[in-house]
Amino acid sequence: MKLCISFIILFVFSFQTIAAERFIPKSDLIYKVLSIVNHLYVDSKRVKPNKMLEGALERLSVGIAPVLTKVDFKNDKVIINVSVDQFSREFEFKQPTNSSELNYILQQVVSFVKQYLEKDEKPENVDYAVINGFLRQLDPHSSLMIPEIYSDFSTQTSGNFGGVGMMISIRDGQLTIISPIDNTPASRVGLRADDRIVQINEESTINMSLSDAVKKLRGKAGTEVDIYFMRKGFSSPNKVTVIRDIIEITSVKSYTFKEEGKRVGLIKINTFQQNTIDEINSHLEKLDYDLKDFQGLIVDLRNNPGGLLDQAIKVSDRFLSGGVIVSTAGLNPGTIKSYNAHWFRSITNIPIIVLINNGSASASEIVTAAMKKNERAVVLGIQTFGKGSVQQVIPFPGGSALRLTTSKYLTPGNISIQSVGVSPHIAVIPYYVSNDLLHVTSPRLDSSEKSLDQNFAEWGDKMEPPEKTVYYLYKNDEDKDEGEDENKDIDHKELELKTVREDFLVQTAMKILLKNQRKDYNNLLKTALLSMDQEQELQEGELVKKFASFSTVVDWKSYKTKSKGTISSSSWVEIKTVSEDKEIWKKHTGIIPADNEIRLFLKAKNIGKTRISRLMAITDCENQLFDDRQFAFGRLDPGESKQWFVPIKISQSAPSRDDLITFNFTDQEKRNIKEYSTTYKIRQKDRPEFLYNISILEDGTHESKGNGDKNIQINETVTVKVDITNKGKGKSGSLTVLLKNGEGKKVFLKKGRQALETLLSAETTTAYFQFDLKKIPDDDDLDFSLDIIDSVFTHSSLNQKIKLPLHKKVAAINNMPPSINLSAAALTSSNKKYELEGIISDQKGVKDVYIFNNRKKIYYKNFLDKRLRKKVDFDLTIDLDKENNKIIIISRDDDNVMSQKNLFVRYSTYK
Repeated sequence: MKLCISFIILFVFSFQTIAAERFIPKSDLIYKVLSIVNHLYVDSKRVKPNKMLEGALERLSVGIAPVLTKVDFKNDKVIINVSVDQFSREFEFKQPTNSSELNYILQQVVSFVKQYLEKDEKPENVDYAVINGFLRQLDPHSSLMIPEIYSDFSTQTSGNFGGVGMMISIRDGQLTIISPIDNTPASRVGLRADDRIVQINEESTINMSLSDAVKKLRGKAGTEVDIYFMRKGFSSPNKVTVIRDIIEITSVKSYTFKEEGKRVGLIKINTFQQNTIDEINSHLEKLDYDLKDFQGLIVDLRNNPGGLLDQAIKVSDRFLSGGVIVSTAGLNPGTIKSYNAHWFRSITNIPIIVLINNGSASASEIVTAAMKKNERAVVLGIQTFGKGSVQQVIPFPGGSALRLTTSKYLTPGNISIQSVGVSPHIAVIPYYVSNDLLHVTSPRLDSSEKSLDQNFAEWGDKMEPPEKTVYYLYKNDEDKDEGEDENKDIDHKELELKTVREDFLVQTAMKILLKNQRKDYNNLLKTALLSMDQEQELQEGELVKKFASFSTVVDWKSYKTKSKGTISSSSWVEIKTVSEDKEIWKKHTGIIPADNEIRLFLKAKNIGKTRISRLMAITDCENQLFDDRQFAFGRLDPGESKQWFVPIKISQSAPSRDDLITFNFTDQEKRNIKEYSTTYKIRQKDRPEFLYNISILEDGTHESKGNGDKNIQINETVTVKVDITNKGKGKSGSLTVLLKNGEGKKVFLKKGRQALETLLSAETTTAYFQFDLKKIPDDDDLDFSLDIIDSVFTHSSLNQKIKLPLHKKVAAINNMPPSINLSAAALTSSNKKYELEGIISDQKGVKDVYIFNNRKKIYYKNFLDKRLRKKVDFDLTIDLDKENNKIIIISRDDDNVMSQKNLFVRYSTYK
């Protein structure tokens, strides 16, 4: 008998072991991507298996909540520790030297992770995370596009799709038509701007995401879609049946400006997609560029992120009669393929000015460089983005696609603009001078290609400086004449034309083209340089006059100075209070509370014997709130002192942090006069925490309709009551509460959004939602999700997935996210080893906690195996790897409701 029992126990144990170690197939996708990288990637020197392995595992940790990985390289071995929830395993491999060995290691790790994934996590997400992790170690542009992203990408680059033809958005929580596109099915059935779409086919659009709405409206040409919409004056929704058609996505706009009997055309290219050249040809015909009164063309490429290489070549070819447009170089550095312009159908007899900025990238840089280097156009604006690589898109079964860098491109002369960009002939810089904002330097190119991790900086050639740099005084609202901004009763298209024409760079290009007497390039450039000399004189006078208009008069005239001056400096803060509707500003010392308006003052005194001209200071700070703030003092004679302040709004949701601010003083000659540093401390407000209780009504109360047995049945109108209590110490912002339908057309959501006022600490409020049950789901559970969104304290917002059972009474659901409390966490540390301790509380039980430092997951702990887990603790030592460290602590409960706390820690020996 004992033997029999032992056999049964052994059998059950063995069965459980087999069940846990279920079969996980190898990931074909990881293998395919690595194989393609091995054969097609532009630079084999960048394919470093160890680095790619680190990137893959780091991304896996970040992308999948319960996963934590650690990698150690010792001698010729790599030791990998992987934990998934409470399951962990140590792997030891020989360090990979090629893609095949890297694939083997990743397959083992991925298989283990998939064994213990949470039931709601898709296995393919593990593959996506790993692949994008190792691709990101190659360069910033290679990636795996998941099916949803690739679908959107394909639509954008193809230039057309099957749909109804209208621009839509979410406004005030409602799916709203921004504008129907002319001559499309939407416009033909009479849909208008501001119509609210309340239903698509059988589904309510309440809380429907914009992407879901787009998917439902798009479809094969010739198919039908029913749209129910509300309009001002309607008592109930109107229904229209729309037959889908092929909708063209426009990438080009054009305008014509007339002045003194002469015309100037403008073509704005927003992106380069499959039909861009066709659109340009169409717009050129409308411009009548071959008539005598046509003075020239402005090609606006500002904020054009690029697109298809072949379209950039065709657009360039349209305006060039010869010369190299662009060259590409792939794996073999000796193989360069050049694309040359042809004279056929080229427009060569009209002057052209190209407008660019640091948002002009990739294909738009190719066009700019081709026009500039072949002396076809004069270029105005700001240095471009600097992307000199080309990506090939390779689709996979299942809907995903690999976007891989397979070559680099070279502008005429075999010059690479990688991480450098294309410089304009004339750099035109906006200066901002007002009571609220001062910015009188060239813009920082913080968002350029050079700022991206793993960029191909080594490709870039030396930047070519512009022939001239000028600035203009940006005209803000306070500079406009009274009534100048009145645009009432102006047609939308007329208003758009007016806005374009008032753009300073467009105005400048127009003036140059109208002044230009000959059509050749050299004369156009000469005219542009002379015109900008005159414009700079005007702008210089405007700038000096603007500075002189302030209460603290600043003499911004230019004075000759023999040598660099010497100054002393100090800074302080004033904080605003209001008494009897009157603003009072008082000097403030110590900690700055969040939710305040402050003035950051800087004072400079000339303690030398030399006059200083155009003295100014610019801040450098990791906190964007204090970074790149500019202070103007102008002329400062020996013994003279001046002060300047900048207004700063410390938001209600500002986090606690200690910030080091460095003030860099320069003079008219851009000489460094002084560097001065100080610290300011901000402390956050108490946060709200939400307890919520969800109950079901179908007894006739609160607009419900049913038999009152607390069972949800077909054709009942069910009211979902949500009671929300603020259990935190601080008051909330205004709240938006959403009930989202996860059952598609089986449930018709009648009311799913409610806006609520600020909730004080310990205060309770209630939201009500309604839905009709149309069809029983297969699993006999109704899937919903509840969102409580705080407009101010976004990290206090929460989401819970809800299952409402059918055929039995629905019990009330109550919950509150875990509460995270840290033990005396210092915000400045002089030690790189930082000790972090905390306690997490949850009324039902804490599931886990995971912690990031500067986007890298450094800690994970699961508490499911603990008997007592309503209050748990954690502690760890963090290596502060940067001056500023953003530490994010996330905890979840058994319902996967999440809470988050952010901590900003500055590592510094500065006192």
